[in-house]
Amino acid sequence: MELLSQLVRIELAVGRDVVAEANFRWPPGVPPCRVVQIYCDAPLHVLMERIRSRKRHPGHLEDDPEHLAVVEASLREDYAPLPLGGTLIEYSVGSRSVDDVVAAVRAALAG
Repeated sequence: MELLSQLVRIELAVGRDVVAEANFRWPPGVPPCRVVQIYCDAPLHVLMERIRSRKRHPGHLEDDPEHLAVVEASLREDYAPLPLGGTLIEYSVGSRSVDDVVAAVRAALAG
């Protein structure tokens, strides 16, 4: 995450656009910029089922009940849009089409 944060700061400092995708936290020292945040949400049971069904390398611990309990608690407490200012586009599973979200992003970037 530190590397991603440094990359965001560097790219914005030299005037390039950045798309940062992750469980991202806004890093300190970011130059002024226009922000468009896409907040994706789903009911907690859907999020947890998706996490459990992933098949990734063992370091992600999806098979460890203790880790899953920590993840679920974190999702209950911390899963919210970041306080970034700018444009917030919300997408909840099944609430609107992806084409709708893309159109909202294009409109935000055009404005």
